[in-house]
Amino acid sequence: MTFSERMYNAFIYIALVIAPGYVPPVTDIAKYTSNKPPITADQLVSKASFHLVTTDFLIDYPRPSLPHVAFVGGTSTKPSKPLSERFQTFVDSSQYGAVIVSFGSGCAGFLHERIDTFVEAFKRRIDLNFVVKYGVSEYIDGNIMFTPWIPQNDLLGHPKTVAFMTHCGNNGQFEALYHGIPMIGIPLCCDQFYNCNRMRQKGYGVVLDFCLFTVNDIMKALLDVTTQKNYVINIKNASTIFRGRSESPLQRASYWVDHIARFGDKFVHSYSVDMPCYRLIDESWCVFCSVMEAAIVVRVRMYGE
Repeated sequence: MTFSERMYNAFIYIALVIAPGYVPPVTDIAKYTSNKPPITADQLVSKASFHLVTTDFLIDYPRPSLPHVAFVGGTSTKPSKPLSERFQTFVDSSQYGAVIVSFGSGCAGFLHERIDTFVEAFKRRIDLNFVVKYGVSEYIDGNIMFTPWIPQNDLLGHPKTVAFMTHCGNNGQFEALYHGIPMIGIPLCCDQFYNCNRMRQKGYGVVLDFCLFTVNDIMKALLDVTTQKNYVINIKNASTIFRGRSESPLQRASYWVDHIARFGDKFVHSYSVDMPCYRLIDESWCVFCSVMEAAIVVRVRMYGE
């Protein structure tokens, strides 16, 4: 990020801390902890024995973590199963390959103008078949299959699938990573913009603006992810690493849940999470001063300045 982007991030974080009313409140805490004193959502998070975070450095940015944090992104990923006859026949009939198009539940509210733009672009690529999660009934229009439900993971794992057009939900991104399918990200809201940017930064696909894209933009995006080898190579390599680990994300999560249940959190607990803000600032300042002092000593010894 640039300096201005980092400043923007810092201001947004401070605003969220000062005005927590903008964050949706958690109302179910008391329901499940009726025998304990009332506690806020922030307090619940800070007192958690362990954190399972659904991310992974293969698809996200590197980040420091404490001992009581484990990255378990991709817990929903799994090998694909055979498709039903109607999906299998449609995908296999494609000349070059199939593109899976899914925007979650948000697709139901699309303006017809945006849907028409998709359809016009898809019909120009007669060498591709498009499986589109949209509508309330299933029908086929040329090289486009509209259906209210799709077996997304199984379609992404099909040998003929060449691209995934998505709103970049976290689970969908990990399924594409698992199967090594390049993406065309079109974010709609919330964390999807962040997810799209990390996907683009990793070189796993391209990103379009939902409010601005044209038929030509979709055509170019499809051409890029299906013909430029760097997108395929990047995500195939990441998929190989992801699937070649000694344990799956679900196994890693299960291990830590079992470990904390058996031994407690004493061995992984960091007391920094219990510090008040003024102590954290004081500790950070001490660390900064120590680093600066060490840097000055090194410079003096190296350059005599």
